[in-house]
Amino acid sequence: MLQKKVMKRAILLPVIFFTCSSFHVCFNGDYPWDQWNSADLAAANTAKNFKGMSDEEKNFFLYLNLARLQPRLFAQTYLQWFTDSISKPTGFTHDLKAKLMNMKPVGVLIPDSAMNAMCAHRAYSCAKYGWMDLADWTVRGDSVKDRFPVFSEIFEYGSEDGFGLTLGLLIGQYNTNFAECRRILLDKNWTHLGVAFRSYIKDEQDQGPVGIIEFGQIKSD
Repeated sequence: MLQKKVMKRAILLPVIFFTCSSFHVCFNGDYPWDQWNSADLAAANTAKNFKGMSDEEKNFFLYLNLARLQPRLFAQTYLQWFTDSISKPTGFTHDLKAKLMNMKPVGVLIPDSAMNAMCAHRAYSCAKYGWMDLADWTVRGDSVKDRFPVFSEIFEYGSEDGFGLTLGLLIGQYNTNFAECRRILLDKNWTHLGVAFRSYIKDEQDQGPVGIIEFGQIKSD
């Protein structure tokens, strides 16, 4: 039986961490980087050849997929490097590490052209008109329900760096809905992902990136 379409709302304010334009270039230190093999990296890089997507949008696919595909190794490398180099240990980072260290691998997420176009349209409208909410999310969900009967959406603003955003949403220190957000990001049932980042400028004090992230569970036969 198909699950009823559901929507989980999360309005987020992740901190901007840093920008790393190419895989592994910014990462060093005494961490087990060598345990990442080429098969894992290729499997996680599902948006590599997807047209119409920025490098940072593709990076969001890459790093989130790495966390889903090899959660324990992700915790020992990327999360630990981030905690040691950029951030500092907190209850949120400890909680995420414990979660990942004990989590079973789940499937990678792949891009969908219809879902990504929907993300891009909504992110453009949010940036142009300064909309900071998930208005009309049910309309967007209905537009893809024949393909994705289970659908969820995250609205974020404050970062358009694929790696920093992945860690920011997973750690959830600046998000009151962090537990629900983390559950959505790591849910084993999702099969597809759409993401779009756009920049908005309301005034000199209110400007920055805004993003729409959508998750879909494909219809089963």
